[in-house]
Amino acid sequence: MIVRQFRLVLQAKEVISKGGNQKDVAKKLNLHPYVAGKVADQAVNFSFEKLEASYKKLLEMDLAAKSSVQVLDVALESFVAGIGS
Repeated sequence: MIVRQFRLVLQAKEVISKGGNQKDVAKKLNLHPYVAGKVADQAVNFSFEKLEASYKKLLEMDLAAKSSVQVLDVALESFVAGIGS
């Protein structure tokens, strides 16, 4: 669900950067208007670079957890703590 949320926020950021609004986000991403509004609100809090880096980090964490290199719970806690910095 965390990966899905970051994907939606990244996609919403792209729609908004091209001059779109919450209705455009809802239509392009096939989301309920309420959800699109929340995702669009979140998108303004992040840069493209931060969103892309976070999305890549989530992929790395997923692969590491599936190959037993890293414990997912600990990795997620670190990830969430680092989001604000």
